[in-house]
Amino acid sequence: MKSYIIAGITALLLIVIMSQLLQDRVQAQDEAAPIVIVDGEAVPSPGYPFYSGDILYVPARVMGTYYPYTFRWDNAEKSLQLDAPDGVVILKSGSREVTVHGEALFQLDAPVLLRQGHVYIPVDSLSSLTGAEVTYRSIEDVTITSGSVSISVREPKEPLATAEDSSYKLYAALKDRQNYRGFILEAGAARYSYDWQAPRLPSYEPVLHAEDVDRDGQPEVVVIFTTGTGTGLHMEEIHVVDPRDGQEIPVMSAEQAADEWIESRITLEGSELVIDVKLKGETPQAWSFRIPDVEPGDHYNSQVGVGGVIYYDVDGGKLTAEAAANIGFANYIGDFEFEYDRSERGFEPVAVTFHPFPEFEKYRIR
Repeated sequence: MKSYIIAGITALLLIVIMSQLLQDRVQAQDEAAPIVIVDGEAVPSPGYPFYSGDILYVPARVMGTYYPYTFRWDNAEKSLQLDAPDGVVILKSGSREVTVHGEALFQLDAPVLLRQGHVYIPVDSLSSLTGAEVTYRSIEDVTITSGSVSISVREPKEPLATAEDSSYKLYAALKDRQNYRGFILEAGAARYSYDWQAPRLPSYEPVLHAEDVDRDGQPEVVVIFTTGTGTGLHMEEIHVVDPRDGQEIPVMSAEQAADEWIESRITLEGSELVIDVKLKGETPQAWSFRIPDVEPGDHYNSQVGVGGVIYYDVDGGKLTAEAAANIGFANYIGDFEFEYDRSERGFEPVAVTFHPFPEFEKYRIR
């Protein structure tokens, strides 16, 4: 009887020992398993990268480590819902189609896969989904760089813009596929956050100036975004910040300035287009143009408009805006130039000039 008991105890001990050895082996395998590096840090994620054919897959949830997604699994549809401030993205198992706001927006490089209860996506699709840069050589070496456009819990690495004085830098706090959402301004040792939003236009990155534009002996930081561009169109947005406390100083837009400083009228007299422009100020100015042989089907405004083409600039410590004078769709007769100074309301124009395009000078009657 004792031999049976001893044999049973021995078998039980062997089972415990083997279980512990197996557990240690699995733990050692997990510790040595491939990991994903995001902005230089190993990130926890359910599952690990793997190859399916020649396509490298990574867990979809790794996106939540640098992009503000929250994840919801729909077991009936076998789909993963990614909720973000700018919308809802749906990834369905077995499908390449990416649904955004209920519409098929684009396709991944390969189908979404479901493995051991986790959703995987092609690693090359991380860029189209979040804008991050991804490099990899194998499953043991997957590096994601969100850099200056990661969520705020990560340190921005590269500035979008640097002023002439390199102690002033502008970073994006977050980006999605088409927009920057939030910015971080570095002014020496200080950092300030702003909820400004601007489209991501690689050929028109933000511009940063640090100059004393109100002539108080201290520099202001001027941030200029391009908000739209195209044939006959270019629009910009401006922000001015006091770097001593991070407070934004209001700036009157060029459109608002035009409403306050410019009076105009456009009339069609037979086949002639008559344009009258008056500028307010200490020395009021006026122009009149009479353009002959106007086509009857052409459409013209009832007054000169501003908004289709706007450029802001800082030159020699002066803040200026140049706005094209629009008489019809993408049809311009000249430029208005506004010179700004600081007042109790912030920065607003103190002078405006009009520069007709040379080809219209011959039509000027006064």
